[in-house]
Amino acid sequence: MDSHSEVQKGWLEPLLFEIKKNRKCLVSSIFDWMEKTADDQWTYRYGCSNHTTIFDWSMGFGWGFRPRAENPENASDAYKSRIIIGAYVAIEKRFFQEIGEFDAGMEFWGGENIELSLRVWLFGGEVVTAPCSRVAHLEGRDTRAYRDPYRQTVERNYKRLAEVWFDDYRECFYYFFPQLVDVDMGNITDRLQVKAAAQHDMKWYLERVYPELGCPVKDGLALGPIRNKKTETCLTDSRRFAHCSDSDRQQIQLYWSADQHLRESNYIYIVEGNSIVKTTYISYDKENRIIANAKWIHWKDGPFIDIQSKLCLEAPSDNPSGGATLMPCNFDVNSAQIWSFRNYTGRYDALVANRTLPVNLDIKEFLNTQ
Repeated sequence: MDSHSEVQKGWLEPLLFEIKKNRKCLVSSIFDWMEKTADDQWTYRYGCSNHTTIFDWSMGFGWGFRPRAENPENASDAYKSRIIIGAYVAIEKRFFQEIGEFDAGMEFWGGENIELSLRVWLFGGEVVTAPCSRVAHLEGRDTRAYRDPYRQTVERNYKRLAEVWFDDYRECFYYFFPQLVDVDMGNITDRLQVKAAAQHDMKWYLERVYPELGCPVKDGLALGPIRNKKTETCLTDSRRFAHCSDSDRQQIQLYWSADQHLRESNYIYIVEGNSIVKTTYISYDKENRIIANAKWIHWKDGPFIDIQSKLCLEAPSDNPSGGATLMPCNFDVNSAQIWSFRNYTGRYDALVANRTLPVNLDIKEFLNTQ
């Protein structure tokens, strides 16, 4: 438990109850928080009990609405989470020892919550959240600066996690952390010995526990940055535009996937009216939308078209800092509707060669199809 916390009455019993039911579980409280206001007062904020905890390959973590299939029968029942945040958790001591405790080679802070969660799943356990256990994290103003001097240490922890547990999915990690390829992470021999006893591997985890997690280099047709021809700026994850940079994570995490979604590892971009809206991939079905319709088609150095509406993605040429919109297609005279990705993958070339993608059609022919 974090030291800077305020527990609610009855916070511990729900955690112990879950461990009694299943000794191989890692159970977390609901993550509430307390904010310090400008007049030095604390305000209590309640976290959502209909979220599941998620992470991505850049080692960011957060929450997304649970898929409806994972909703418990009773609102007080514990529910599945992909990982835990790490602030307020409980695990049976003997099971914790059996799966290797904490990685003693990790230092300070960072990555240990993802690493422990993965191990629990891979050793036949489960990660759950107990909604009747509530603990608040104290969030003072400008309190995160303490992390900055330790960035290299945190990234070293991330590399240990990736090299031990990610298997062939390490490339997903290094896509976001190319600077860590040659970084010394210390000896991991003992952690690999722990891993040898695991029942499952990362492929199993991504298929059975977290199938919603996408990877640009595994399932991408084209990888960002996504450059607009007219403005010569690139789309960011805020749906706005910035100077193009191959090292800007807000740009490189965008990609066009093999199932023709515009997405990030954890997010999908959908059309609402003339706007594109960003929502967590894992919660998409909870909003009563059909994910199969959230598809885009793109021609190299050409338009990016929403298949359902047949509208074209357009950059705001009169306001470079404005947001992207969907407009009737007139790309032959409007270069604000012309786009190019930094990298078109071999998967894209193969699908084009096999005539699997509609890009084999003339663009206007495609627009005229039903």
